[in-house]
Amino acid sequence: MRVSIALPFILLALAGFLAAVIVVGPNDERAPATLLTRPTESTFTSVPDGDVSHVHAALHGLGETCAEDAVSRSQDAVDRDVSAVLDFARRHPDGRFQIDDENGSSLSLLLVLQDELSTCAPSLLPRVQELIPPQLRRAPGPAS
Repeated sequence: MRVSIALPFILLALAGFLAAVIVVGPNDERAPATLLTRPTESTFTSVPDGDVSHVHAALHGLGETCAEDAVSRSQDAVDRDVSAVLDFARRHPDGRFQIDDENGSSLSLLLVLQDELSTCAPSLLPRVQELIPPQLRRAPGPAS
């Protein structure tokens, strides 16, 4: 007998919950994302594999080029790889992905690029830092 008395209250509570979900549910009018915005999903696969492969190759290429002696380093190769990473970050500001079995984001990618360029090609830092929040920008290191 008590179940029949409680049932309408349970149904009312459930209906209220569903109404709240519908009214407060997903909002497509959210503010635009920034590089500091955390994505709502927990997956690291929000970027197409082809784009991840391209930026992965650019990172490795930049690492190899920057490892060369500054005198023999190809500035064209550095410019090309930096442009590829910046293009990626602009197209996927909230991008989440995996590179070398590590979870990454566009912001983490830019921070790695900033670190590499601080000694490899400090003159390119302003291009990178315009996409990095001011509190995370770094001064150039000693020339290599």
